[in-house]
Amino acid sequence: MRISYSHPIRRLIDILKLICYGVVFLLLLNACVRPVLVTSARSVMKENNFHLYLQPLPQEAESISFHLGELVALPESGGEIILPLKQQIFSLAENKPPEQLKLSLTRLPGGRYKGLALRIVKASVKGERGEVDLLSPETIPLLEPFSIEKGRTQTLFVQLSGDRLVTDGALFTPRFSLWQPQNLLPGLKGFISTERSQDIVVVNKRTLEVVDHIRVGAEPQDLALDQERGWLYVALAAEDVIAVIATSSQEVLGRVHLRLGDNPTELSLSSDGTTLLVLNRGSDSISIVDTETLFESARLRLPIEANNLFFGSDNIHAYAIHTEANSLSYLAPQRVAIERIQKLRESPLDGIVDSDGTLYLINDFSANLTAVSEAYSAREQRILIGKGALCLLQDSGSRLIYIGHGNGHISVIDPFSLSAIDTFSPATDAIVDLSLDNEQNALFALFANHGYVLKIDPVGMEVESRLLLDGPGRGIAVMGER
Repeated sequence: MRISYSHPIRRLIDILKLICYGVVFLLLLNACVRPVLVTSARSVMKENNFHLYLQPLPQEAESISFHLGELVALPESGGEIILPLKQQIFSLAENKPPEQLKLSLTRLPGGRYKGLALRIVKASVKGERGEVDLLSPETIPLLEPFSIEKGRTQTLFVQLSGDRLVTDGALFTPRFSLWQPQNLLPGLKGFISTERSQDIVVVNKRTLEVVDHIRVGAEPQDLALDQERGWLYVALAAEDVIAVIATSSQEVLGRVHLRLGDNPTELSLSSDGTTLLVLNRGSDSISIVDTETLFESARLRLPIEANNLFFGSDNIHAYAIHTEANSLSYLAPQRVAIERIQKLRESPLDGIVDSDGTLYLINDFSANLTAVSEAYSAREQRILIGKGALCLLQDSGSRLIYIGHGNGHISVIDPFSLSAIDTFSPATDAIVDLSLDNEQNALFALFANHGYVLKIDPVGMEVESRLLLDGPGRGIAVMGER
């Protein structure tokens, strides 16, 4: 392009044209080379913030079944929002013993709601001459105001009254009530983390029923419970954070921020509650967290990948498990040091330390429980327990060791005789975590694949109750646990 400078105005116009051409060229170039921003599914995933449960059906409904056709939420602004149903046909005859059932799990827009409405399309009662259809109301309003708030999870409960379920011999006249979570004494609570969730499930440990949910963050993993302080620690793998929850108010008290990419998965709390160890699978490190300040006071770099960790009986020593390397690291958290790495004959998965200083380790691809003294020179002893052990815990009172297996079996080990004294099979699914409640002498087993919890009498080896979860179980902690 030729520019003429014979006239000042002409010169100015040509310079402005050049500037415009340059700007357009730069914009086109930027559009061509600009990197494509890829948003992960995790960051855009719509998390469920509304849980609705049907409480156990009353005994008076034993001969009645009904089909729920539609369930809607009623915003104060008007209209209806149809809720997805987890179950539509309800019958006490098919739900014995009576269990709490999930009605809906979804995401609701923020705002205030007048309540819900049920629409029953069919109902029947079993009589001497067989099943008889009943006339049922088309719509049953459940007016209990509630709110959906950003960053929080709302849990509601529906209860069917046992009074006058059938009137005039042909009319189904149910009375449902809708209510929000009630205050539960801290000592009655249990806490469960599940995969693919942002919530911690709060249960009544006596009835094994859900009483609430706590929104904590993405991918909650292991739990550590401080009984005396009333704090629950939750590892959030996707956020590189440890959340701290008050068990009484269920509020998030604070968040311990770790480093980007740490991916914390396992926790171990000292018995005096002053130190929390965090295994960071993403960075092959252990964070040492001061629970007074909720701050990472130090960090241990691990020379090899670790799968688990646990404190010793003296609160001075701790241990990191290296499954692939068939080894165990002896840690000194107060000195921020690895004292030594011991090579083992088996591939350890998890461990505990008995009050006499003996380490008990379950092993991958092995039918043996390994007993190792904390003294460096002690040799290993093996106890036959059966293959597929995944988790273990010890009753601090009786010192019995309970071991959960991948096939649903639970082995009971007597450390005095170094032998298995009992085995029972409450299920056929993999047990990923165990908790033992000292107050009511109950054993809680958390199952992975199908996502449920069993409450078991450890004396009679009988299942007392069951709770279905929304996803595979990850960790369980119960107030009063040993």
